Amino acid sequence: MEDNKQPLISFIVTVYNLERYVRDCLDSIVNQPFDDYEIMLVDNGSTDGSLAICQEYADKYPQIKYHPLTGDPIMGRAAEYGINRAQGKYVQFVDVDDMLVANMYDKVESKLNSENPDVLFGRFDTLFESEIPSVADHKYDDNLMTGGKDKILTHLIENQPFVLATWRLIIRRELCLYLTENFTRIVQLQSTTWREDDLLVNLHFDYILSTYSLIVAKTLAYVDEPLYIYRVRPSSVTRLIPQQHMIGCFLFLLEIMEMTEDYIKTPVEQEFIHSLSNVYYFQLCIAACVLCEQELSQFHLRIMRFMKRVSYLKLETLTPFLLSVRENGVVNTMIACRDNIFDQINRFKADLNPQEKVYIAPFGRMSKYLNAILEKAEIPLTAFLDNDSKKDGFEMDGVPVFSPAALLEDIKSNTPVRILIGIGAPNMRNELKEQLLALGIPEESLYVIEV
Repeated sequence: MEDNKQPLISFIVTVYNLERYVRDCLDSIVNQPFDDYEIMLVDNGSTDGSLAICQEYADKYPQIKYHPLTGDPIMGRAAEYGINRAQGKYVQFVDVDDMLVANMYDKVESKLNSENPDVLFGRFDTLFESEIPSVADHKYDDNLMTGGKDKILTHLIENQPFVLATWRLIIRRELCLYLTENFTRIVQLQSTTWREDDLLVNLHFDYILSTYSLIVAKTLAYVDEPLYIYRVRPSSVTRLIPQQHMIGCFLFLLEIMEMTEDYIKTPVEQEFIHSLSNVYYFQLCIAACVLCEQELSQFHLRIMRFMKRVSYLKLETLTPFLLSVRENGVVNTMIACRDNIFDQINRFKADLNPQEKVYIAPFGRMSKYLNAILEKAEIPLTAFLDNDSKKDGFEMDGVPVFSPAALLEDIKSNTPVRILIGIGAPNMRNELKEQLLALGIPEESLYVIEV
């Protein structure tokens, strides 16, 4: 890159005590087949060897601008610092334990220069470090991911869930600055009293920044290749406990209702928000089933400071869930959601016979919660089912993960099976049902959890 020339992309890499990953992350950027970038490398007060590694790379590569911060390592601080000092036309957040896919960013460079979008994104790969549930990406139809924002959002609606993460988006810097400056209420939620609240607010900020970016952007572009490698670690902050998961989902549902009032301009944008709402409402309800009454009350206390915002929303904007929260309170609403799911599980149990094998599909965080619900109902689980070949052979809580094709053995031996389908995206529910029916599973053996 020429001196004094604005870089095309500012990669914002934040570091906090992850020395074993720093080299892999930075190497994945500096070895890309283009040089029109800068790296805003911001250390958030590491106490391990990360500082020395960051300094080593900053000394070696002039495109790395290294900023070691002092003071309390409040989550989100380093990213905000990087955004405010970035000079690129676009910004991309790169978690230091993740990597860019090798030899891909010449394609990104070409797409950004030719289409000049407000936001560009591609697919991502997942690197598993442990047998734990995680997200998986869709393969989108490239022909339906061109032709304008409405067409792209429509395809995403039809292929939910779309994984919301700032690291998968390359955002025009002016748009990113506008969003972070105008939605200060999200940043102001950060608490130095409870460290877990820092974690929750950071994740909440990540989901919301991603959603706002897609909605506020006038133009979107898509690269039909994996661009990013998301590493799944046992200690990753995305391994939330159910109560934390519920708080994050509740805040997201609240925020997107406010977004509906202020920023939604087209029916397609409204439908996109609605599809996201369905996914996160499903997660909220399933997570609530794992909590006892005391934990639900604690959940209520944790979100009390956000409740006033519900009363400010217009009635026509509110989803049935938030309307119930407003009229009946959080605890009563969540108990009603939980009782609805327990009733479904009890009906599922009543239809079982002792010879039937029980499966849950797909495998992920929701399936972990569903297994806990089955355990409460004293229903033994045979295995989880998932189409992601990387997960085949995993175990979670002592229960294996199989490909749906493994059911062929049960079919050949005439072993009766019952499959519990638990996912919030209607298109994925339908795809799973069609796949299982095609394998020869009778429709009466499929049971879909509804919320």
